Amino acid sequence: MPFKTLTEALSHIEASLLWLQPELFLTFYALLVLVISLFRKKESWTFFRNIGILGVLVTLGLVAHQWHYCTCQMDKGFFFNFLHTDRLSIFTKFIAGGATLASLVLMSFAKRYAERLNQTAPVLVLLLLAMLLALHLLAMSRHLFMLFLAVEFTSIAAYLLTAIFLDKKTAEGSLKYMLFGAFSSGLMLYGMSFLYGFSGMLDFGISAFWQNLAQAPPLFVGLALGLTLSGLLFKLTAVPFHFWAPDVYESVPSPVAALFSIAPKAATLAVLVRLSDFLQHLQLPQFFVSAHWVSLFALVAMVTMTLGNLAALWQTNLKRLLAYSSVANAGFLIAGLAVPTAFAGQSLFFFLLAYTLMNYAAFYCIDLFNTPQDEIEALRGLGKQYPWQSAAFTLTLVSLAGLPPTVGFTAKFLIFSAIWQHYQAVGQNTLLLLFLVSLFNAVVGLFYYLKIPYYLYFKSTDTQAATPLALRWQTGLIVFVLCFPLLLFFFKADWLMYLLSWWMAN
Repeated sequence: MPFKTLTEALSHIEASLLWLQPELFLTFYALLVLVISLFRKKESWTFFRNIGILGVLVTLGLVAHQWHYCTCQMDKGFFFNFLHTDRLSIFTKFIAGGATLASLVLMSFAKRYAERLNQTAPVLVLLLLAMLLALHLLAMSRHLFMLFLAVEFTSIAAYLLTAIFLDKKTAEGSLKYMLFGAFSSGLMLYGMSFLYGFSGMLDFGISAFWQNLAQAPPLFVGLALGLTLSGLLFKLTAVPFHFWAPDVYESVPSPVAALFSIAPKAATLAVLVRLSDFLQHLQLPQFFVSAHWVSLFALVAMVTMTLGNLAALWQTNLKRLLAYSSVANAGFLIAGLAVPTAFAGQSLFFFLLAYTLMNYAAFYCIDLFNTPQDEIEALRGLGKQYPWQSAAFTLTLVSLAGLPPTVGFTAKFLIFSAIWQHYQAVGQNTLLLLFLVSLFNAVVGLFYYLKIPYYLYFKSTDTQAATPLALRWQTGLIVFVLCFPLLLFFFKADWLMYLLSWWMAN
């Protein structure tokens, strides 16, 4: 976007700021939290948690205001086309903000984190706000330079969130996270440098970028695109960039692990969906036709869901099991990307919303049982002693397994339907293979998800290692809020689908 005068450039920047109200607020609010922490160091977790919740609520309000003015014709690029506001990015901001808000609330109801939270309260809240800001920028990225900065901003906030609790386990988890992150970032930057060399530009939202790439050798262009995608696959916990997840999820508090498993995936999916949309609607050479992307995403999806599920079968730790479950579910999300249809897009985001509900419920149930080292063995025989807690955990796991009558069944069924319908329409064998592998993995998932209810109800023990939280009205309300939608959206899936179809139509 060339400007003839400095005045024009400054006017463009000023106009761009109007579309960054949530991000500007988050920036200044995080600085305010930093200043408050300098003068109120001895304040409790509750004080800083309330400040964090207020900041996230105001941010969500500003995002809703942004959505209100996002008309069906609006497809706004700003800051020299570094950032891009559309309904997809706003939808992703809602998910990231809701996930951050849920993590702040849920951490207050797990007594085992009380001491660590009081020690790190201001830093923890500051990093959560910083990560939310980074996810906003990632969801809006349509420029390779901005994309790299947003990925790195998100990663640095996540590294620090993993490391702040200062014990041996978190130190090990954060070190692995940082090493794998640095490796994937290096690959991503290397790929971007090739793309810039081949195309002469960094804005991947214009046809000239892809037209110029088509003049380069296809092998090198494919390699450059693959390297560039590595940074995004790292955020999705896709194979082979998933090795950090089990150690990190095990070392951080459950609500933070739930945030890691949801929010970065949502923002990364926004980038990949936007990229796929560009490739479908721009007039591009044959090298970039959708069939190539179907094969690429299908291959990554099949490998990711299969290795994630097989690794989960052998886990004895609840958080590590959910970490590999997160890897497997990333495969199902990528499978939705492999199908370039409107129905597949709706199914993909339905799955994302359902997975958000299921994962937060699952991680909260881990805190509810309060088992030593979060080992599955410690759940032996607790089903009869703690019926409500066990029923909630069982319902959550049944939903993650994709069984009726839960929203997990509907989510997987919609993904399978989208793959099968597109296979019937185009007859591409890759889609048939993806459909069969997805069905196989849905069956494999049953074995490790239902292992936990088996320990709860059918295993017995003479000594009780776990000390589950009493189901008072506060914890009971949270369990209800997290678990009731798992049943509701099975019977009323059309509510979510109507919302998503209306959103995508606009």
